[in-house]
Amino acid sequence: VDVVVGFVNQVKGGGGVKGYVFGSLDVSGIQVGLNSNDTVNNTLGRRLGDCTSANRTLTVTFEDGTIKNIVFASNYTNTSNATIIAEINSALGSSGICDEYNPALEYYPEVLDKQITIQNNTTQGIARFSAVAYNSSKRYGRQMTTTDSAADFVGIALQQIAPGECGRVLVEGIIENIQLQSLTGTINYNSDISISSAVGGGFVVDSSKQIGKGVATNWFEFRGNK
Repeated sequence: VDVVVGFVNQVKGGGGVKGYVFGSLDVSGIQVGLNSNDTVNNTLGRRLGDCTSANRTLTVTFEDGTIKNIVFASNYTNTSNATIIAEINSALGSSGICDEYNPALEYYPEVLDKQITIQNNTTQGIARFSAVAYNSSKRYGRQMTTTDSAADFVGIALQQIAPGECGRVLVEGIIENIQLQSLTGTINYNSDISISSAVGGGFVVDSSKQIGKGVATNWFEFRGNK
């Protein structure tokens, strides 16, 4: 784990949203230093090195008790990330998926006057960047359904919130199209943005259940009923 992943961050799944873990190590392969020309151990291959005489084993334990062992037994020094990831996925089979990931995507600034914290007290998980409504009180929340109205919209989930877990919800601000869950349509200046009637927690560019307006290409401003 220390070689391949580093520090392990866990995000709980459940209720239809998948749990996942991500590591702390850089595997981008970029060169560093004042002139950006120094090579360091920032690929999976260079981190693993030559494992022909001293094999390394990465053990992955899933919540259902399934255990998968990935045995590294080659010289990986000059092997690409893609090749090593394919080897890992072959060992994982149908139990899980390994991929490269930018952990910066996990972080969103704390804007205390524009966010709230809710607990998901339903059996359905709330997907990240999906539309959220209150559920029974302003303490509890749920992912919006296709039958909810614009008046039910509270904000957009800033993190995946599994059943029973607490998470942050952005109640007003400006957000980019690529962050939104299940967006249908193209956002332009002055576009109407609505809650989707086709996908739970999703968004659509039309005026049917309007909750925001386009402020630029691919960006829209919104305010929830907090």
